[in-house]
Amino acid sequence: LKDNYAQDKTHVYYMLEAIEGANADYFKMAKYGDLSQDDKQIFWRAIAIKEADYDSFRLIGLNERSNNNQRYYMAEDKNNFLFKRL
Repeated sequence: LKDNYAQDKTHVYYMLEAIEGANADYFKMAKYGDLSQDDKQIFWRAIAIKEADYDSFRLIGLNERSNNNQRYYMAEDKNNFLFKRL
């Protein structure tokens, strides 16, 4: 796993906080940023992106503004174009 992530047999952690709902048996990091997935959900760091359709989710871009600590992602799935502040 990438920096700031850890895993044991039953849990996945981000910054020492368990990622709620993450299935450790199927957890893997995505190619981009701090996106990850298990067998049912997409995650940004320790946050499940509940509105994302798992099978068709595709990341378009990430934006982090360090001056005010705002984070956004842009993605699409079969139902939506998603632009969300995290």
